[in-house]
Amino acid sequence: MLGNCECPIWGTPSLKRSWNEGDSDYVYSPRAGGEVIVKKDASEFCKSLNPIQKSAITNWLVDRRIDFDDKPILDLNLAKECSKIKPIKISDSKTKFMRYIIDIRPSEQILFTSVYHDMDLEDKFHTEMILAQIGAVNYHEALEILRLLEEDNLITIKSGICKITSNGYNYIESMGSKSGSPQAFVALWFHDETNQVWRQGIVPAIKDAGYEPLRIDNKPTNGKICDEIISEIKNSRFLVADFTCRLIELEGVKSALHRGGVYYEAGFAMGHGIDVIFTCRADCIDHLHFDTRQFSHIKWKNPSDLRNQLYHRISRTIGVRPDAPGLGQTAIEPDPVRKGSS
Repeated sequence: MLGNCECPIWGTPSLKRSWNEGDSDYVYSPRAGGEVIVKKDASEFCKSLNPIQKSAITNWLVDRRIDFDDKPILDLNLAKECSKIKPIKISDSKTKFMRYIIDIRPSEQILFTSVYHDMDLEDKFHTEMILAQIGAVNYHEALEILRLLEEDNLITIKSGICKITSNGYNYIESMGSKSGSPQAFVALWFHDETNQVWRQGIVPAIKDAGYEPLRIDNKPTNGKICDEIISEIKNSRFLVADFTCRLIELEGVKSALHRGGVYYEAGFAMGHGIDVIFTCRADCIDHLHFDTRQFSHIKWKNPSDLRNQLYHRISRTIGVRPDAPGLGQTAIEPDPVRKGSS
């Protein structure tokens, strides 16, 4: 039944799901972008937040679902960290709306009117889903974003019905074949533990999507390596940052030796408006530095799992190139022959 409970984050009508644990609420909340499991202490914390902070949490949940984590879990620590994320840019909200249109079939009409209070509950559910998907703080901000899209001639809004224009269809198609560099810079821990991941997971995923991966230690150069890193990041369409690190255990306590270069390169790319895809091996995910923990990481178990998830993340957030071979079509290079082997 629609609206049989409240969203633990927004307090809006939601749909209660069955859940056996007493310290969590499992709901389908359109205002939070879909299904979510919220711990009781996180729910109490969210009650004290303003709409901007709640929107920041919602953005994280929406991005998390892009990783095919259909039921993300929000605990108190995550809620606190996510609430500090800066609001997304208007241009990103516009792009997110067009991506959302792709997912629900562009041929469908979308109801979005200026008389929200007159909608029935089902229409409100759909409208709130749009708010969540585009990162809007409130209904009026979402309406303004749609009006900007109308000014760009990507959509039309008439009598509360939103439709995609011819230019809008062209824009949607271009999102899957963005112009610019075909290069993808990869920042990761250079170690035997990650070599197989690089060859069998990262490289084929990027090539499946039509891009060329580059890790700086594979580029011959006579110059300063730090200058080459900066130059190649600037020349890249996006950056993949894998935060897998060495784990050490002392007196029964595990700690992580973080790879500072990966954090630096990811931060540099973000500072220059270059898309960054965050990844991390599952056993290292709890050891991420607090500065990056709030970002949506691909949590992978093995190279094959990473290849699949990374390809889909590139497809959903960057776009595959027109000549992309497709998932699973790139041959994996054989293991290098080690010296002394027969």
